[in-house]
This record gives sequence, C-alpha cells and structure tokens, in this order.
Amino acid sequence: MIRFRCKSCGQKIKVSDEYIGKKGRCPKCREVNIVPNISEELVGPDDWQVAGRAQDTSQAPDAPANNEPYKLAEETKQCPYCGESIPETAKKCEHCGGSLDDVSVQAAAVIRGAGAYGGYGETSGQYEFYYAGFWRRFAALIVDWVVLAAGGCIVGAIFGGVIGAFLGAAGTDMATIQEVCGFVGNIAGIVVSWLYFTLLECSSRQATLGKMALGIIVTDMGGNKVSFGRANGRYWGKIISGMILGIGYIMAGFTARKQALHDMMAGCLVVKK
Repeated sequence: MIRFRCKSCGQKIKVSDEYIGKKGRCPKCREVNIVPNISEELVGPDDWQVAGRAQDTSQAPDAPANNEPYKLAEETKQCPYCGESIPETAKKCEHCGGSLDDVSVQAAAVIRGAGAYGGYGETSGQYEFYYAGFWRRFAALIVDWVVLAAGGCIVGAIFGGVIGAFLGAAGTDMATIQEVCGFVGNIAGIVVSWLYFTLLECSSRQATLGKMALGIIVTDMGGNKVSFGRANGRYWGKIISGMILGIGYIMAGFTARKQALHDMMAGCLVVKK
C-alpha cells in the first residue's frame, strides 16, 4: 500500500501498489497526481522526487479503463458511533449521521459493542456508556407521573377556578360548568404532558425530571441531543406503544439497545448519563 500527500492540497492519500506511476485525481481537490513508488514515510510531503526523477504528469501512463485518471483512495478512519469506514477529514458520518467534532465524540453515547450488561463504550476508552434498562426507565416514568399529577392539580385548579367563575357569573348551571371544566382540564392535561416530555427531552438536559433523578438521558442514534421534531415524534409514538397492550413499552426490556417501540420509531436511545 502506497501512502502519500496530494501535491496541491496536501490531502493524505493511500492506494494499492498496482497504481504506482499512474495518474489519479485527489478525492478532495481533484488535482491530478502521480502515484509515487515509495510511501511518504520515506518521501517528505514537499518532496515530490521519485527515485531521482521529478514527477511529470505528462509522462505517466493513464488508467487503463477509459483514459481518465482514476479517483485516488482517501485516508479513512472508523466512525466512533457505528464503526463504519469514513474519510479521514469527515465532520459527520455518512452512515449514521453522528457529528465527529471533538466535543460530540467525547460526550456522545457511542452505540458500538453492546456487552453482556447492555453497555457500549467509546473507542477512545475514556468514557463508558450503558443503555438504560426497563426497570430504570419504569422508575423514571413513575416519577414523571407524580410530577405531572401534582402539576396537573395546580393547573387544573387555576383553570377550573377561572372558567367556573366566568361561567357562574354568566348564569350557567352547575352541571354545564362541571362538563366544561372537565373538558378543558383534559385538554390542558394533554398539552402539559406533551410539552413536559418534548421540551425537556430536547433541552440541554436531554431528560425529564424523572429521567434526571434516575440518571438517564434521551439521545439520537448518534448519541447527540435530539431535536424538537424527534422528541415530538417520540412522545406521540408512545400512543402506539400503549395501544398494543403496552407491549411497545415492554420492548425496552428485551431489545438489543433497550429501545421501546416509540424509541425505534423516532430513532432514539435512552442511555445512562
């Protein structure tokens, strides 16, 4: 394998030995280069002399296929999220979409090498992350239900008092007032629950109060913070998880990445912080 740099942009390139002496285009700047017959470890990046001869693109043989210089192979690295091979200079994985800047790589819950405990670790070995299991997620949900119940009582009392006073002043009978307050209370409960889960899970905390208490967060498949749209899809996906006798929730106990059905639908993971 021959390794060298593009004479124009300095891009690191590697090709098979069979292309020695042939012309090829740099995958980054498209400049035509001559593949040297010695690796760059022995020839400096600014020294383009090969075996005592200056490289001359006009004297090099063309690629055999169609007289067009072939595309040189670019240096590659392994994506720390999905393990696929990607260009050395890539800022984002073309396979899983994970961000490859230093902060994201260090903070992300990397989804590789699930072990016996449902865990997965970064390739750097500096951090170790684990999928949140069913019972931890269930406990977090109980905390969230308590929070929502308490918040619902407060919001309901405020709305009920205002609406009841307004309708009472208008001479509405008590039965109608109760029906209206009940309807408005149900709508308010749905909206509060939706905003609670969606806004908190796409926030910088990446977790509801229950998840914070249990030390777990919600991420996308690349270990990054989820967007509002993804958090929104995850929330409404819970309806389907519940409609099938709760099996969608129970799936978090036996799927490979501890995902419930709504996690799979939204492309999310729930991991230990």
